[in-house]
Amino acid sequence: MTQMKWTVFTSSLLLSGMLSSTYAQTSKEKWEPFLDVEGKLGSHRHLGEGNFFIPLVQDKDTLLYTDIRYRLDNKSSREGNFGLGLRHILPSSWIVGGYTYYDRRKTPYDNYFSQITAGLEALSVDWDFRANVYIPIGTTSHLEDSLSSVDFSGTSIMYSQGEERSMKGYDAEIGYRLPIFDAQEEQQIRLFAGGYRFYEDDVQSVQGPRGRVELTFDEVPFLWKGSRLTFGAEVQRDDVRGRQSFASLRLRIPLNWDKEYSLPKKELSPIEKRMTTPIIRDVDIVSQAGTFGAPVEVTTTADGNKLVYIKHDEISSGAELNTLIQNAGENATIVLNGTLTGINSLSTMKDGQTIIGKGNIDITTPAGNKVSVPSPGGSISGQGGYIPTSGSNTFFLMGNNTTLTGITAHITNSSGTGTAIAHIHNVNNVTIKNSNLTVISSPIEVSYVFTVNDSDNIYIGNNTLKMHSDGPYASLIGFIGTQINNVTIENNDYTISGTTDKSRTFYFYNVSVNNLNGSNNTTNQSAGSMGTYNNASTINGSVSFTNGFTVQ
Repeated sequence: MTQMKWTVFTSSLLLSGMLSSTYAQTSKEKWEPFLDVEGKLGSHRHLGEGNFFIPLVQDKDTLLYTDIRYRLDNKSSREGNFGLGLRHILPSSWIVGGYTYYDRRKTPYDNYFSQITAGLEALSVDWDFRANVYIPIGTTSHLEDSLSSVDFSGTSIMYSQGEERSMKGYDAEIGYRLPIFDAQEEQQIRLFAGGYRFYEDDVQSVQGPRGRVELTFDEVPFLWKGSRLTFGAEVQRDDVRGRQSFASLRLRIPLNWDKEYSLPKKELSPIEKRMTTPIIRDVDIVSQAGTFGAPVEVTTTADGNKLVYIKHDEISSGAELNTLIQNAGENATIVLNGTLTGINSLSTMKDGQTIIGKGNIDITTPAGNKVSVPSPGGSISGQGGYIPTSGSNTFFLMGNNTTLTGITAHITNSSGTGTAIAHIHNVNNVTIKNSNLTVISSPIEVSYVFTVNDSDNIYIGNNTLKMHSDGPYASLIGFIGTQINNVTIENNDYTISGTTDKSRTFYFYNVSVNNLNGSNNTTNQSAGSMGTYNNASTINGSVSFTNGFTVQ
């Protein structure tokens, strides 16, 4: 539909040219059709314009005309104006006139706006007075998610919807011909001063002064008869767009080639020449883009599940963190913000939950659009809580279909028999990714980053994993239980330090592991210092490191 509108507009320009050519061949009236071509070099943008001015009906002192314009700039904006106007010369040698336009603009955001422009003018040989009003019609606001913002504040996630709005407004100016040249001469200088104001609810008004100057040459010697060459300069300022300035060149091309040679040229008086003065109006539909309405709390993800926001200053213990996770319910996405310290107990994740620190959250905006927004990032530290099934102090007990992503976790333990960031016990579909996880364990007997017990479909990838242990044994991951299926461990960076025995990188105890796979893991250890502890276990598959070490 949009493309069709611009096709119709282009066709209108071509039709206007043909009509004006026909008019030029048959008319013997005072005022003739022309095409004005203008270029503007600006401090913020550059513009080009084509303007067909076509007399429709006229007598010796009245002119009914159509004015059709097409304008574009170097910021991917374009606009068409379809105008109809009337001018009349009073006995006092003043011209009074009025006009109206239908305007259609495509903005740099690929949004389309329409408006009605109406104006009144009074012109004499020496003076210009004009005023315009601009009235948006049709769709006056388009949502623009690229401008939206998210604020993680208090215990809420607040979303401000981006949008672009067209603005209603008005402008006016007064012009004066400097008496440097006689009124009959073909060159004139005019000065103009005025102002403008555009406004809309909840949007900062665009208002300020505008000044410009024109130097016009009629009947330029090296151009054709009826031509006009105008040099211009313009400056304006408002708080929204700042100071803008333009230098312009406008060339008038008369559309009366046949008439030039077949009919006598009518000499127009100075006031009659002013009957074809270009309509002066704002160059395009004014719009603003940003966030204008009140923020709206986001409580669900893009797939309709509950979204819970946990800020560091609303909890003071691991027990409180676990309570919030439990209250969030199944399938909730839990966003951590800030540094959560003193996490000295276990948090049990419910089925379907995702806990996210740093990363992107898919949400549904108040307008119904699905977008991805960045989360602020969160970290936890403490000694975790004891879990009998792994014999370790642990931060997270994973559930079915659960995910840890973008988490920074730092667990420190100096008592008990074991330590681990997360324990995966008798569940399916667990993902731990894009996280920075550190274990400091001394003199604990056995330390792990992860422990897995009788679970299936485990993915551990793209993590930075650090282990410091002065205890007897330390492992990246421990596999225990009876049977574990489909485990992928890839693209992790594993660093181990301390006096611990580093040869137990992977720990298998009386378990059958099927479809173990993964590659591109890195480590600070040499292949010779790494190893696998296998106690009566069956391993099908392999996990490789870039140093050449392979678990199999």
